[in-house]
Amino acid sequence: MENSCLIISGGDFHKKPEAADYALVIACDRGYTYAKEWGIRPDLIIGDFDSAPPPETEVPVLRYPSEKDDTDTMLAVREALRRGFSRIDIGCALGGRLDHAVANMQAAGYIGSRAQARG
Repeated sequence: MENSCLIISGGDFHKKPEAADYALVIACDRGYTYAKEWGIRPDLIIGDFDSAPPPETEVPVLRYPSEKDDTDTMLAVREALRRGFSRIDIGCALGGRLDHAVANMQAAGYIGSRAQARG
């Protein structure tokens, strides 16, 4: 899909998405581990790498300090919106840490509010 982005977060592992359906794939921290397990090469990796070691890869990495206001997934959402994507799907967003699951639901609301503002 021309204007769609997939963000692979670090929650519970789930069914493999079809990465070919997305123009941009962003892996967040531990989400890069999931991407590798699925055989998906993301276009960008974002994170503070507190839940997985920094990847050794040629994929561009945006590294952030652990002390920050946004989760790694929210940083990926902001990056996708900055790049003009109007459809953003988040995989592996739930399960794991409750605070991150709730934050990812808030990120989904943020995406929706931005889409309404554009539309």
